[in-house]
Amino acid sequence: MKIEKDILRQGLEVLESLLDEHGIAHKKASACGIGKRKWDARLSLPELKKDILIEAKAVFQPDQINEFAYSFGFEEGIQDKTGDLLPLIITRRITENAFECCKKNNIAVIDLNRNVLLKLPGPIIERYREPKEEKRHLGTSGTVFSAKASRIVRALLSRPQTTWEQAKLVDKTGITQGYASQILAKMQSEKYIFQIGGFIKLVDPDRLLNDWMAHYRFDRHKKNEFALNFNSYEEGLRKLSDELKRLGVKSALTGWSGAFILAPYGVPPKLMAYAQEVPAIKDSPVLFPVERDGNVVLYLPHDEGVFQFNSNTADNEYCPVVSEAQLYLDLSKMPGRAKEQAEHFKEECLKWGND
Repeated sequence: MKIEKDILRQGLEVLESLLDEHGIAHKKASACGIGKRKWDARLSLPELKKDILIEAKAVFQPDQINEFAYSFGFEEGIQDKTGDLLPLIITRRITENAFECCKKNNIAVIDLNRNVLLKLPGPIIERYREPKEEKRHLGTSGTVFSAKASRIVRALLSRPQTTWEQAKLVDKTGITQGYASQILAKMQSEKYIFQIGGFIKLVDPDRLLNDWMAHYRFDRHKKNEFALNFNSYEEGLRKLSDELKRLGVKSALTGWSGAFILAPYGVPPKLMAYAQEVPAIKDSPVLFPVERDGNVVLYLPHDEGVFQFNSNTADNEYCPVVSEAQLYLDLSKMPGRAKEQAEHFKEECLKWGND
């Protein structure tokens, strides 16, 4: 896949740079198949008499790490050569939980943020730090990522292969013609899009999504917690959806709830949705407001654009799910293992194929 090839290319550059920093001689060797596994690349360390066998993965999460460690331990043709061969995974981004899992399983790993775990004869290279965007918020003022301007960003990412007319964007996003012209001109100057003869085309969806995430402020949505009685997560989703529909409250599932429908991974801790009129829900006989530790979280959105370009769901049993790009952003800004769910979701759903 193109994604893995790009990760492999960038990851090899990072790996070679780190080896150079530590004075470790290296040279590329032919990729090979050993045992049942076909490796993507091979790096020889002649002075250490080691070869690094490399595999690129867009996502590398604890369950995959455990499976990899188990299968590698039993692969015929590798087990007998562990003194000479070192498996290493290159991934786009390793979460802290996944990094700790690699340490536990003694799996070498490196990501594009230069997080690395690599134990060699003599040197041990280990470093983990959160990406910069996790530690600080970039301002949105004057950018194409302000609350209202991001309606255009959301539209383009929801249909990345579509060639848009400006009038259609205005109609779908509910912004004015003049404001749309201003934002689109800025997007073109920053090379997010190109415009020819009044038609608009997105250039690089990954770059636009990553830049949006760097500016995105999930904490601007007002959080409200509720208690709801349910025996299974599916039952909880149905009860929440039925009650929001009964109350006539415009809503859309996000976070763990949206991911549970579109690309589940792990155990979702709470029900999560955007709701346009949270105060109206406080008189519900089903949802009971609580100050903290509720099993339902409803967000009053900073801008109504979160309800636009909802993802398609298999049926109408539940509330709609926010757009795929919106869901990825929300998960990425949530605590705990939500970041792993975000990366799994991105790999499964954000492939930027044909609309």
